[in-house]
This record gives sequence, structure tokens and C-alpha cells, in this order.
Amino acid sequence: MPTTGHSRWQMPLEKQWDCRFVSKGGKNIVAGILELAEASGLAADLPSDLPATLSALFAYRNKMLHFGFEWPNSKRNAFAKTIVEQHWPQEWFSQWTSDGKPFIFYLTDAYVDLCLKTINSIIPGLGKFLRKNRRPRRRKS
Repeated sequence: MPTTGHSRWQMPLEKQWDCRFVSKGGKNIVAGILELAEASGLAADLPSDLPATLSALFAYRNKMLHFGFEWPNSKRNAFAKTIVEQHWPQEWFSQWTSDGKPFIFYLTDAYVDLCLKTINSIIPGLGKFLRKNRRPRRRKS
């Protein structure tokens, strides 16, 4: 059940359920997903490592969609720095280097397995949430 006092429900109606938007303004899909889960009451049934897993996944995805494997030097260096700053486990990404600097990043099998495990833990969490919040059906007379 949605938390009535949550700032998410003060947003324009067309943005309330759109996970690309956050109540503080702007777009951030990871923050939007997490905020929507919190506002709806779903967060308690989601894996605790979801924020980091999603942040890493979307950061990598965005770079790959925009640049393919040939990221500009500044983007490669920034991504390497982000890995450290966000404290993402080193086993999530591997990289090929040139002259000691990152050249290409890859998702590791360990991270792909984590993403699959995360999906498999979200599904039962959604089921639990739905059972807990299901409204009784009205009988037709």
C-alpha cells in the first residue's frame, strides 16, 4: 500500500509511477526505482544490495549504449573512478588496459550471476508484497 505522506505522491500524477523521475526533481532511474519501492511499501521485500547492484548495472549500461566498447578516455577514467568511489566490488568488472590505463570494461561472470540472483530474489519479494497488499475482489451480484 502506498505510504500516504511520502513525497513521491506530491509529484504530478503522470510522474508518480514513472521510475525515471524522483520527487526532489530531475531524472535518475536508480533513485526513482528505489524511491518508488519505498513509497509503495515494496522496499522491505527487495534485496538489501539492490541499490549498489542497480547503480553499477545502469552506469555500465549507459556507457555501453552511448559509446559501445570505444568509450572516450575521459569516460573510461571516470568509470574506473566511479567503481572505487561507489565501493563496488572489484570482482564486478574486469578491464583491459593500455599503458596502465583502462581501455575496455567488461561485466564479470560474478556480477552477471549476482544480477540473475537479484532478479530471482525480487520475484518472490514482489509476490510477498502483492499477497500482503491484495485487495479483496468484489463479488458481482
